Amino acid sequence: MADEIREKTGLDEQPNQTQLAPDQQAEGETKFGDSSWPLFSIYSKNAEEEDIKMAERWQKDADGIILFTGLFSASVAALTTVSVQDLKPDYLGNIYQVLADPNATRSSTPSVDFSPSRSAIWVNSLWFLSLAISLTCAMMATLLQQSARRYIRVTQRRYSPHRRARIRAFFADGRDELLAPMVVEALPALLHFSLFLFFSGLLIFLFDINHAAFYAVLWWVALAAALYTLTTILPIFRQDSPYYPPLSSTFWYLFYSTSYGFSNAMSFITSLDFFHDDTWERFTDLKERYHKFLRGVETTAEEEAWKRSSKMDARVLEWTIGALGEDDALEKFFEAIPGFFNSTEVEDPQLSSNATTKFSQSLDEFLDRALSNSHSESDKIRRLALCLDAAHGAQNYLVSGILQDILDGRWADAPQSVEMGHSLTRWANDGDENKALFARSIIARIVANAQKRDARWSALAKDHLAALGIPEDEFKGYLGQEDNVLLANLMRITRQTLPSVFVNQHKLQSSISTFDIKNTLPELQHDFCDFWNEIVREAQKSAPFTAYVFVLANIRHLYMALHPQGTPAAPTKFSPSTAIFDRILYLGSSYPICDIPSHRPQAKIVYHTSQAAEGETAPVASSPTITPSTRHDAPSFSALNSDHIVVHPTDEDSLPDTLQPIISVFPPPLTPPETLDSD
Repeated sequence: MADEIREKTGLDEQPNQTQLAPDQQAEGETKFGDSSWPLFSIYSKNAEEEDIKMAERWQKDADGIILFTGLFSASVAALTTVSVQDLKPDYLGNIYQVLADPNATRSSTPSVDFSPSRSAIWVNSLWFLSLAISLTCAMMATLLQQSARRYIRVTQRRYSPHRRARIRAFFADGRDELLAPMVVEALPALLHFSLFLFFSGLLIFLFDINHAAFYAVLWWVALAAALYTLTTILPIFRQDSPYYPPLSSTFWYLFYSTSYGFSNAMSFITSLDFFHDDTWERFTDLKERYHKFLRGVETTAEEEAWKRSSKMDARVLEWTIGALGEDDALEKFFEAIPGFFNSTEVEDPQLSSNATTKFSQSLDEFLDRALSNSHSESDKIRRLALCLDAAHGAQNYLVSGILQDILDGRWADAPQSVEMGHSLTRWANDGDENKALFARSIIARIVANAQKRDARWSALAKDHLAALGIPEDEFKGYLGQEDNVLLANLMRITRQTLPSVFVNQHKLQSSISTFDIKNTLPELQHDFCDFWNEIVREAQKSAPFTAYVFVLANIRHLYMALHPQGTPAAPTKFSPSTAIFDRILYLGSSYPICDIPSHRPQAKIVYHTSQAAEGETAPVASSPTITPSTRHDAPSFSALNSDHIVVHPTDEDSLPDTLQPIISVFPPPLTPPETLDSD
């Protein structure tokens, strides 16, 4: 529309010499560069944008009026050709009556004096007046279009900023002082008034012809009038009303002017001594409130929207979610989410359940596509990090859900690289234990299965073990052999995840226990035996199919590597060839306790490079036992309530609701035994 207005007004044409003012010649160009021109330029630029929008609005209003008037006037004109006959005598009808009845006397012959009926006068007066008003509105709309084009043409010529700004201000004053905006608003009101006149004449016309037709039309006109009245006064009670007939502003000012006058008078009266102060304060507050409403419908609506900023911000978010479809647009949207929720301008957006569901679904669908094989690994990691930040900003609990889905293998093409582990390090150190638990489990799997173990891998392993409670100086002692890192990783992450019913120990343990335990430090091997004994004791106290036996079943090969067949504390009820689904592996009594004295963790070597000569390390004995960190490690197994994670597949229906999720987390063997022996 703006381009159309420019084309019609000739604004795209280069100015010719007749358009240039004298102060734009060579001599005037020195004036163009004086210190006042920037302000005039700013004024002209902003005024041009405002005037273009105003002209567009006037053009659209005029187009609608002309279109409606053409259809309406044709209908009214067709009816007036019938009703106008009632205003003049029917001479042909009188002659026909005389000829048809030769016995009629002269006295019975209709008189040549004719007086139309009152209803005919009313009908024709209303319909012709309606036709005249509608045609007048069409003419005024045409003049409005011409006036808008002329206004744009004369106010936006390519003069110097000074001249152009002054011309625009001159014509803008004339526009406002001659009430041009009010004239534009009055045209639709006149058109509606002509429609009311037409309906009134139609009812009178039908009343004289047929009462049944009259009542049918009367019912519809009454309904339409009621709806029109309702939409007219609705903005008074609902500032966000999308309906705004021409008379709404009139009713608005009439209502609030009356209310303000009444409350002002009552405030004065109640200020007298014999009225209570509370009564005076109540009317004073009403007076101030009604006075604000007198500033107009739009101003009041804007202030009301600002008061409801939290609800409106949520609506902005909900609408944006539904409007986006392409991945590039969604990526920008999710990228903006953290800033949106962290902004000082946004105060606790009140997301509805529908908005929360939409956001979660959009995030899941975006991740399904982002983690597919069609994207490079770097793009996958970047988009995953972006989604985690968005989930954290909008709904903190969604982060745990995404991390758990990655851990459970929902996205088969999700990266399992060292760079993926680095991207999740921030969540491994998060204060939320659920998020930290899932992130550490994913990183533990990445550390254990990385194919390329370079400096980036070492940095990831160092940060990961630090998050699990292993200090840096202890980690340095593991660097001589990578299996040291993997064994420490296994023990530490198991201590933290074992109490959780939401981590699939079967998958986790099988993926992080593929290393050679014989290549680890002796003190780590001793720690493993102590770690093994704690799990076995808990498994023996618990019923079958607990998380403890799932861990033991998956790390038994490490224990048997340190305790081969025929040596003390070696397993007697299973062998290295025992299948993972053999029922014997899911009995706590099947696993032995390591009671070999030399396998006790007597001393742990901690390396302090600052106490040794340059290039060497000096071993320093530390505490004789290993105590889990109170911050990062899980509680010792003996402190856990084993009943909390016990699952009896045969008694599934009798489990309380809080334990039902455990069944899917710790599935029973494929061929569970019918009966389980206690020995």
